[in-house]
Amino acid sequence: MSVHAISWALESDLPCPERMVLVVLANFSNQDGESYPSQKTIARMGGLTRPAVNKILARLETKSWLLIIPRQHESGADKSYLYKLNIPEEAKGKTVVAPAAQGFVYVAETDILRKVGIARVVESRMRSLSAQCGCEVRVVKSFPMDMKSARLVEQATLDALERYRTKGEWISCSAKTAIEAVDKSLEAVDKSLRVVCLESTPPCNRGTHLGVPQEHTLNLHLTKKEEPTAKTPLRANGAASSPAEREEIAQGMRELAASLGKTRKVA
Repeated sequence: MSVHAISWALESDLPCPERMVLVVLANFSNQDGESYPSQKTIARMGGLTRPAVNKILARLETKSWLLIIPRQHESGADKSYLYKLNIPEEAKGKTVVAPAAQGFVYVAETDILRKVGIARVVESRMRSLSAQCGCEVRVVKSFPMDMKSARLVEQATLDALERYRTKGEWISCSAKTAIEAVDKSLEAVDKSLRVVCLESTPPCNRGTHLGVPQEHTLNLHLTKKEEPTAKTPLRANGAASSPAEREEIAQGMRELAASLGKTRKVA
C-alpha cells in the first residue's frame, strides 16, 4: 500500500465509480505506482460488476490516469494486468498528507479562468486539474491552514465571488480579485473562530471534574452540612443523682419512644 498513491487518488475530481476504482488500485500499489489486483478483486472492493470495472479501467486509461500493461506467466497463460498509475513525480517518495490536518486554500488559473479550492498537496492538485481540463492549471497563491479552517475560508470566498462563478469553483474574475477575496474571508473566519473559542471557554474561577465544567455536573460537595444539635447524653438510671436529672432522662426516653413509633410509659 502506498500512502501518497491513495492520497493522490482521493484528491482526484473523478466521478464516484472511477475514483473508487482508482483508490482500489492505489491501495494495492507499490512506491512506484505499480498495481496488479485482479478485476474480480477490484469489482469486489469497489462494489461494482466485472463489466463495469472493464469500462471504467478503459476510461481511466483514455484520460491518462493510468497505463494498462498485459502480463503473462512463463507458460504463456494470462496473468492479471499491471496498472501503472500516473502519479505526479513530485509526489512520489514522500508523504503528501500534511501533518496535523494541515491543508491549503489555493488560487489557481488557466489562460481563461481562475479557481479557488482546497487541497492537502497543492502541486498534486494542479497536476490532477491539468489532466482533467486538458490544459495547464497553475497555482497563483496558496494559504496554509488547518483543513477545517480551509473549508470555511473556501466557502466564504466562493460566496463573496458568486457573481463571477461560471461552473463549480471556477470563476471569471482576475487572480488579484480572487486573492483579495481569500484574504478577507480568512480574516473573517479567523475572527469568528476566536469568538467561538472565547465563548466556549469555562470561567477561570470554576473547577472541572473529569474535564467537564463544574456547572455541568451534579454539585454534591458544595452544600453546607448542618451541625447536629447537641443533646444531653442519656445516662444509666443509677447515675442520676437528683430528681431533675431523673426527669430529664425520663423525657429523653419518651422522645426516643415517640420517634420509634412506640408507646411506652416511663415511670
